[in-house]
Amino acid sequence: MPTVLIAIRILAFLRVSASPREKAVSLCSSVFSVVRTPSPFSVSLHERSPRLPLPILLLFALLTCIASGPPAKAAIGAVESNVRTQLLLSDAKWQFFGSVTTLPDITTDEFNKAPWTTVQVPHVFQTRANPRGIVQGWYRREIAWSPDWAGKQLYLVFEGAAAIADVYVNGIHLGQHRGAYTRFVFDATDALKPGTVNTLAVKVDNARASTVDCLPSHDRLYKVWGGLYRKVWLMATDSLHVDPTDFASPGLYLTPTNVSAASADLSIKALIRNSAAKPQDADVRASLIDPAGVTISTLSTHTTVPPGDRSVVELKTQVKTPEFWAPGSPNLYHVRVDILRGGQVVDSVTEPTGFRTLEWTHGTVNLNGKPIVLIGVNLHQEIESKASAISDDDFRANFAAMQDLGINWLRLPHYPHARIEYDLCDQLGILCWAENGHSNSDDIAGPTGDQITTELVKQNYNHPSIALWSMGNESSAEPAERFDPIARALDPNRIVVVANMKSNTADFRSANSYPGWYGGGLEAYVPTRYISEIGAGGVVTIHCDYAAAKKTVDKYEPEEYQQLVAEHDFQALFHDSTGRLGMFTWWTMRDFNDVKYKKPIGWNTKGLLTYAGDKKDVYYLYRSFLRPQEPTVHITSKRYFLRAGDPANGIKVYSNAARLTLTLNGEKVSTLENGKYTQPLGKQIDNVFYWPVVLHTGKNDVVVDDGDGHFDSTTVYFYGQGGAPEIPVKNPLIKDLATTNPDNHAYYMDMPVQDQWPIYYDLDSTADNSFAELPAALSGATWIALRRVTKEGQETDLSFTLNRPATVYLMCTKTTDSPTFASQAGFTDSGIAGLVWRDNKLLLNPAQILQHHGAAGETIHISKLDRDLIVLLKE
Repeated sequence: MPTVLIAIRILAFLRVSASPREKAVSLCSSVFSVVRTPSPFSVSLHERSPRLPLPILLLFALLTCIASGPPAKAAIGAVESNVRTQLLLSDAKWQFFGSVTTLPDITTDEFNKAPWTTVQVPHVFQTRANPRGIVQGWYRREIAWSPDWAGKQLYLVFEGAAAIADVYVNGIHLGQHRGAYTRFVFDATDALKPGTVNTLAVKVDNARASTVDCLPSHDRLYKVWGGLYRKVWLMATDSLHVDPTDFASPGLYLTPTNVSAASADLSIKALIRNSAAKPQDADVRASLIDPAGVTISTLSTHTTVPPGDRSVVELKTQVKTPEFWAPGSPNLYHVRVDILRGGQVVDSVTEPTGFRTLEWTHGTVNLNGKPIVLIGVNLHQEIESKASAISDDDFRANFAAMQDLGINWLRLPHYPHARIEYDLCDQLGILCWAENGHSNSDDIAGPTGDQITTELVKQNYNHPSIALWSMGNESSAEPAERFDPIARALDPNRIVVVANMKSNTADFRSANSYPGWYGGGLEAYVPTRYISEIGAGGVVTIHCDYAAAKKTVDKYEPEEYQQLVAEHDFQALFHDSTGRLGMFTWWTMRDFNDVKYKKPIGWNTKGLLTYAGDKKDVYYLYRSFLRPQEPTVHITSKRYFLRAGDPANGIKVYSNAARLTLTLNGEKVSTLENGKYTQPLGKQIDNVFYWPVVLHTGKNDVVVDDGDGHFDSTTVYFYGQGGAPEIPVKNPLIKDLATTNPDNHAYYMDMPVQDQWPIYYDLDSTADNSFAELPAALSGATWIALRRVTKEGQETDLSFTLNRPATVYLMCTKTTDSPTFASQAGFTDSGIAGLVWRDNKLLLNPAQILQHHGAAGETIHISKLDRDLIVLLKE
């Protein structure tokens, strides 16, 4: 984009009637959209032209944001307003207690005398370790009255509660909402008392017997985490306001039609509520704001709203030469609707919109008149440390990874997601799939499902990123066919689909296809039509030699087999496509809880990221294809840190470089050209480099580089038969390393420990213990690798001698007392607090670190180990 256009946009911001923060945020977004490099698989609407240097643009945007002053209070939707206010009630001021059976009524002494504990909302009351424990819970908190609320209309806004919520204010029941994943709003004006402290209480029920009519009706493909897991707000408006009670929609519906390069029509429908006891006259003003922040059209009308009722106001405008919304150029327009009484603005709501055309034909997709292949991922709304009670920053971190990956397409399964996810799709230029929650074969086609489907569409109607509505995934046809006409009636401009199931009404049925995983060979995959799921599992604590890559689903899922599947599928996608492929969606972006691997607790391992958000090897391969102009150089199987199989298992690298050079233990091996790698199955794969080099016994330092400043490095140990001669380590930290069990040999790993890595070298699904986030105190520490000592037959004592002074750490599951084996060996508590690690069940558990300051020449002997642990050393 020419530099002059950037200058024009900057000047335009100075003319916009908005708060300083609005200007800053919009400017940052505008500058980002200018410098963002489109994916080669996205439609590009502008030819490339000279740009300002990225650092200069980012510095200017940063300075503008810093100078913008404190943020104003945000209104519902993605807007700021000085006439309606919101009080965020998501904090640590909540109390909670739960039950495995039934809860006491709010009017009873048992309610007040219950064992309340302080919690942070968002919050879930179920855990991976005990998913069938608590099934219902009470939440309560105090709300201090604000004088600013006098004469205002007061609403409680819940972004989500799983799965049935009953809301009370000062003991008054405001209502019940059914369904875990959609927003709901209750009018709390009469229940909140001026001049006092009010009590908000919410009963949340996630019992299977209670949720039979919800979408979904129970857990199956994913966990419905019970709790108040999304944000809660108290919103204050004037008595004359845009109505938030139409199925918790923004009360503003924006419909672009007749979109072409020459012009586009825009219909604006606003719901105006009068909560006063007498009629009120309202002037309604709608301002259309272009992507640069310039108001390009202002419309107005007058209406009289009856008391306790609402009026529907409709306005229309036309935009000449609209800037299209698309991946790579997410040009967002906004409509701000102001409600005026007597010439004064009493309420204001702003919603996004965008101008685009989207055509689905015989397995292909056209966006804005040009063909596009939608390439991306699926993503559930949960992370390991918080389940579904995740913060906006957690959502943004997921989207930052997806931006880095380079996707243009995101399927948000299997239920309505948080508004921020659709907002981020709008802002970042990612087309997305929205689903209503029908994902169980026994889901009921009834009024609650109708309500949830209506909420899905009305609450998310304005997002230009939403490409389609899905009425079901791998479930029953009858409910899907009932919900289909509801979605179409509410939004005739988007198509309605289902995933991998029967339907006589859907516009198309996409495929959830897993060749080489659940059945069939990899060669069965032909890249055609619409693929809503494809992929394979990969556990970062399970590894094997490349030539021996195989799997047993839900039991033995090495990363190397996931590599094999991804290599085959990505090559077919990016280079062997028949031209009849419209959608390719890897399952999934991030691991999530599912009753699969490590039953009965469960873990779905098909992510490009781990449950904690760490990148797996296949992430880098996908990135290398999706972003060919952004250098990727990544050595695979780094977590396969100790190998004992084929000494020529070799080194594999994912990169989009034209050529790479391997250096092993300081000696150059060779330079390979891209496109020369052939899988064991015989398929040629681009962006994969492989050297079947023989590793030395002991330590191997590996470096690969592209000759242009991009490189990767790792250390691999080999202790098998047939390795090249060992290269002596100069001045090692320890000597005389020994165990008392010949089947559990100890090896010193002279390389730093890393977050999210496995602990043990038996990488065969029997020892899944791993680090989580390591404390700064352990940065640079090395470690002694063992087999898991609590496995039958692997019990052992351990001893070694220090050549130099060092602190020796023992890391193990936290207990109330210091382990006997540690205290007997002279270890004491390190004082490092807040540490967690993963046990063999892949559960996060509190860990403790014991330490001993060892002297040069001292022999450390640790005996009678009664728990899983790891020994670390730091000079």
